[in-house]
Amino acid sequence: MVNWNDPAILAKDYAAVTKLNHVIAGIYIWETLLSANFELDIFRGNRPYRRTIWLYLGTRYSGLLSFVMILIMMDIDSGDNHRCQLTTIAFYALAYASWGFASLLIVLRIIAIWNRSLFMSSLAIGTWLVGLALIIYGSTELRGFYNPVLGACFDSTLRKYLINAAGILVIELVLLTSMLIGLLR
Repeated sequence: MVNWNDPAILAKDYAAVTKLNHVIAGIYIWETLLSANFELDIFRGNRPYRRTIWLYLGTRYSGLLSFVMILIMMDIDSGDNHRCQLTTIAFYALAYASWGFASLLIVLRIIAIWNRSLFMSSLAIGTWLVGLALIIYGSTELRGFYNPVLGACFDSTLRKYLINAAGILVIELVLLTSMLIGLLR
């Protein structure tokens, strides 16, 4: 039986997760650079301007910055718990902002698909606000610490986020189902 608390096993697993995060962040950065012409075309006037571009840009660039923050968290070489706490808060704030912008875009699509139906608009906005409340609650519980064995920052309250993550997934499922039903009707 594997001892998952063994420092050698933890270091090996952490190395694999670090490499995976670097690869995923590299792919995200590459995709952002490849599609930057889309945003530039909008600001140059080559594509039609819509006000939702700001939500779109917020989703993309807060996601990009959250990837940068997680790379910093994984590669930090200081034993300073205060720096780990600030880095953890910055990572979660950026990741949650990206979720919030993306979900708000879905809410706007639901409102448009359902022809501004009061019931569906209220359902979508209320669902999004519940997700926002979960994010605010989860943000108040953040506790980052430095792990000297692995040489990285970690969130010590990660288990508390399971309920938060499940709630956010259910909220996204409700929003996407509402959008799909609206498209199929």
